[in-house]
Amino acid sequence: MDWKQLAKAYEIEPIEIYQVTNRVYKIQTRSQNYALKHSHLTKESIGRWLALYQYIQQQQIYGFVPVYLTNQQMPFYAEDENIYYLMPWVENHALDRPSHEYASLFHSLGKLHAATIHKHDLSSIKNSQESYQEYYRNQTQIFREQLLQYVRYFEAKRFMSPFELQVCMTYRDIDFLLYQLDHWQEIHFETLGETADMNYSLCHGNLKLTHFVSTYDQTYLLNWEYAHFAPAIHDLVLYFSHIGSFHDIDLPKVTEAFDVYGRYLPISDFEKSLLVMELLSPDSWLQCIHSYMDVEVTTPQIDSVIMLEREYRKLMFHYQLQEHIASTLTRKNEEAN
Repeated sequence: MDWKQLAKAYEIEPIEIYQVTNRVYKIQTRSQNYALKHSHLTKESIGRWLALYQYIQQQQIYGFVPVYLTNQQMPFYAEDENIYYLMPWVENHALDRPSHEYASLFHSLGKLHAATIHKHDLSSIKNSQESYQEYYRNQTQIFREQLLQYVRYFEAKRFMSPFELQVCMTYRDIDFLLYQLDHWQEIHFETLGETADMNYSLCHGNLKLTHFVSTYDQTYLLNWEYAHFAPAIHDLVLYFSHIGSFHDIDLPKVTEAFDVYGRYLPISDFEKSLLVMELLSPDSWLQCIHSYMDVEVTTPQIDSVIMLEREYRKLMFHYQLQEHIASTLTRKNEEAN
């Protein structure tokens, strides 16, 4: 990195530069602090990012931390094959955190999705509903057959490895999830006929705990280089999948945050079913077993055990979450009344 050229491009005078992560730098000047991000953007993907940047500016969409322009009026700085962008440094001290961090994030996410919403017609899906439905049924059956095949193979051994024992011990839980997945698929296709369209919005695309900062009055989204237009629930799937790997998730606060989001952008039963189907899919968990069985993969056994446990923990969290989502189904509430 040629720091002199970068400082010249942004017309700043750095006093100190600290590397915070392998891709984020904190730049101190006499007047203020900046965050410099070494992005994953490339010359091939920068055009899409610029189009999104212009859209955000034109529509005056708030929620993302803004980026500064260079003296060439460009929102990024390129050096060789590397692309950087400069933002104000937003302090994220623990004392600045709101008492309910999940709700704070979902307030901001709900605002973003509601401000950029457009309706996506479902006619094409309805016209191919039979093949669409057959695909999901076959996929679930494949999951069942693969799971049973692995369990039988491992149990036939005289001595199982820790990884293989772990698979067999969690078999019943995963098998039960597959029955829940069948149930949600039924809801999905029943509600498809009653639903004309679904919500598409500007999604962050890579929502993690490190990609937002909270202050007393607002939560700001960071690292929006993967932002794109997609079903609004796409961000929810990514975020729930990310936090599901942690052992100390406060489920009541997560479900409350989910309800907060729905106040900004109501989620139809069709979209809720699609959300749960994504969350309950054991595909990533099975991929851990596929990798373990692949003779060309040389992952240490302890790492394989950790990855399998992480995916199992996600699925168990998602199962608990889907119970709350099931209680919010409009059709269920109407039947109760």
